[in-house]
Amino acid sequence: MLRDAGSRLVFIPTEYRNHNYVAMIDRVVRTLDAPPEVVVLRGDAGSHTSYADLLASGTCRLWSPMRFALWRIGAAVAHPKRCSTI
Repeated sequence: MLRDAGSRLVFIPTEYRNHNYVAMIDRVVRTLDAPPEVVVLRGDAGSHTSYADLLASGTCRLWSPMRFALWRIGAAVAHPKRCSTI
């Protein structure tokens, strides 16, 4: 999904419901030619940017226009169902 959407910035928790999202995103971004910047909202960010560090930097690394895409989990073919610009 990150490759299809051309994601440049991703926000994740460290862990949710006993699933380690930092470890998962580490595996995923290694497979991408242009990996997004990963911001970890709570907990140990590891090699990624913590949310606190992002706020403390005083710079906005968001791009304009912002777009978002929604995927339906469990679909036979995972293609975005809608892409919007905000």
